[in-house]
Amino acid sequence: MENLKPVENDPDLAEILASLDAEIDLHPEKLKPLSSDLKARLDDLVYDVEFDPDQEILGDVDW
Repeated sequence: MENLKPVENDPDLAEILASLDAEIDLHPEKLKPLSSDLKARLDDLVYDVEFDPDQEILGDVDW
């Protein structure tokens, strides 16, 4: 993960994180811990997924 770009170099990511930060500040009561069942399900979903953060995304990306 040492090759990740700093947020300052990614204005879209910076905007998303700033929005998330503001939402957490306004409504901290909405935060809930991740249940062990959900964590296990997520782990199962991505167990064999290979991921290269430097690989270019092909096609349109919709947010």
